[in-house]
Amino acid sequence: MRTAMIAGCISLALVPHLEISAGPRCELADGFVDFGKVPQFEERVRVVKVKNAGDSNLEIESVRTCCGFAATLRSQKTVPPRGSTDILLTCKPLMKTGKVQDKLLIVSNDRERPIASLPIRAEVIRQFAFTPRALNFGTLEYGETKTLRLRMQANSGGRIRNVKLNYPQKIFDMQTIAAADGATVEIEVSVRPAAPVGGFSSLIEGTCVTDREKPIAFYVHGSVIGKILVMPPKLIFARVAPGRSYEKTVTLIGRNERKFSVIEVKCDSESVALKTASVSEFEHVVTASVAPAEGGSNLRALITVATDDELHKIIQVPVLVLYGR
Repeated sequence: MRTAMIAGCISLALVPHLEISAGPRCELADGFVDFGKVPQFEERVRVVKVKNAGDSNLEIESVRTCCGFAATLRSQKTVPPRGSTDILLTCKPLMKTGKVQDKLLIVSNDRERPIASLPIRAEVIRQFAFTPRALNFGTLEYGETKTLRLRMQANSGGRIRNVKLNYPQKIFDMQTIAAADGATVEIEVSVRPAAPVGGFSSLIEGTCVTDREKPIAFYVHGSVIGKILVMPPKLIFARVAPGRSYEKTVTLIGRNERKFSVIEVKCDSESVALKTASVSEFEHVVTASVAPAEGGSNLRALITVATDDELHKIIQVPVLVLYGR
């Protein structure tokens, strides 16, 4: 009998103890992600599995990365104990070439490791050389058209048979102008501002055909100023208090003494009172006043100015009213 009891104790001691961590526990199935060699502008996808090694629900708050990589949660944010979820990790290198490294960051309610990280790496192979690498249009006047050229060459020495570009905004007009079926192609880009948009920076994407269809991309950037200057471009009433009135002005000035008249001024909020005054034929002032009410809250509004200028028939000025504490 005593021998049997000892044998039983020994057999129990040999059974492995499967320990589950208290609380949620974020555990990654892989130690790193290596995309290997990735042609520039092309896309590669990997799936990263996240496990919950704890005894309560794991809540994934966010996933993020950068430097040519993108991460999205493929399935549920709440992972039960011993369950798992997938993160879709995408590599789409645009400007960077050579060896690229980053980290996937996973923010969760894991108390011991609230931010889990996973190293990512790839070797980006340059397929095309762009000269210049980006087109800088500088400062354009509203209504002005400017044209620049960019040369694209296949690094492999292959022949570029066709180029197609997408149009990200209405202010761009693009076309291929040279070298059908050649190793080098010139792309002509014309910018025609449809509005005084301020600064702009856009990624122009498209495809070209060599031995097969391949994606391409390059940047264009610059700024657009109007024939009528708006100073300031936005009105901010900061730290306002009930029982007091506040007043700010917007000055509209025709550049190079450009003459214009203000036809109408209105605001989409009754809380903002407006009045106008003409300083000269090319300078007009709009005065906005607010009188915060007791128990009021922050306000966003929009002032619309109608003019007889053919390029600036409508000018809009955002208004922000912030209550003080």
